[in-house]
Amino acid sequence: MERVSAQPYASADLEGSVALLRAWRVACAPDHELTTGRLRLLLISRLWEPERNARLWRDEETGELRGFVALLQRWQRTPHLGLLHIVHPDAPEPLRDELFAWAAQRAGDIATELGQPVSLGDSVREDDAAYAAFLEVQGFARQDGAHNVLMRCSLERLLPDVVLPQGYTVREVAGEGEIEAYTDLYNSVSSPMSAEQRHMLMRYPSYDPRLHLVAVAPDGRPAAFCEGSADADEWALSGLRGGWVEHVGTHPDYQGRGLGRAVTLACLHRLQALGATQATLVTRSDNAIAQHIYRSLGFTIFAREWPYTRMIPLP
Repeated sequence: MERVSAQPYASADLEGSVALLRAWRVACAPDHELTTGRLRLLLISRLWEPERNARLWRDEETGELRGFVALLQRWQRTPHLGLLHIVHPDAPEPLRDELFAWAAQRAGDIATELGQPVSLGDSVREDDAAYAAFLEVQGFARQDGAHNVLMRCSLERLLPDVVLPQGYTVREVAGEGEIEAYTDLYNSVSSPMSAEQRHMLMRYPSYDPRLHLVAVAPDGRPAAFCEGSADADEWALSGLRGGWVEHVGTHPDYQGRGLGRAVTLACLHRLQALGATQATLVTRSDNAIAQHIYRSLGFTIFAREWPYTRMIPLP
C-alpha cells in the first residue's frame, strides 16, 4: 500500500491541484459542479492564508499528489468556512478521513483566532447516500431549504439567435485593460474579487477569452457578463465534451432587459463552436427568475445538491 504524507499548500501547487481534480472528475464525477475553472477561481479568490488553510497529501515514493483540502472564506475572517477536498481515485481509502481530521483541527484553530464558533460547510448530491452517511459520521447535518440545482441542455441542436435591446452588444472582455470595469460589474452581483485576483485568472494559459463575455450598454459600460469553460484536457481523457456556464450576472442598473439570457445564449453558441455537445450550470433552488431563463434556453434540472454543516465550537 502506498504511503502518503501531508505538506503545506503554496500558490505554485494550484495547477497540480487542478490536475488532481481533473483525474477525480474523469474517474468519478464528470458532471460535478466543481470544475477545473471554478477550482482556480476559488483558490485565487477565497483561500486566505493558503499555507495555513490548505494541505496537500503526496505519495512518499513518487511525489504524486493524492489528496487536497482547503478551507474557503468568501471574506477574510468570516466564521463560515467552505470545505473543499479532493481525493485521487487510486488513493488509499483512509486518506479522506485524514483530510477531514485536518480540516476540523484547522477550523478549531480559526475559531480560536476569531474568538467565536465557526461553521464548516460541504454539499451532497441528493442521490449520494454513501457520502451523506460519511458526512453524518463526521458530525455534519443536512440543512433543509434553499439548495443548489444542476441544469443542463444539449448543444447538438440549432440554437436560437442572440437578441439584444437596441444599442447593446455582446463581445469578449477586452483584455486586461477592461479588468477594473469588469471587476466592478462582477462585484455588483457576486462575492467580491479584486482586480489583481482577476488579473491572475486571466494570465493562466487555460484562460479562454472566447468564453468570457460581456453585454455592453450603448454608453460603453459593461452591463452583464457570462463566464464559461471547456476543459480540453478533460475532454481528451474522458471522451466526453461537456461545457459549463460557470457564472452569469447583470448589474442591478440593467436588470430586467434580457441581458442575462443574451450573454448565456452567446456563451452556448461559443461552447457549441468549440465542439461541446452539452452545457451544464448550477443555480439556486430559490432563484426562480434564473431557472425560468435557463429553461427558456433548453436547460432542465438533472440533480440537486444539499448543504451539510458542522459547527466547530471554541476549544
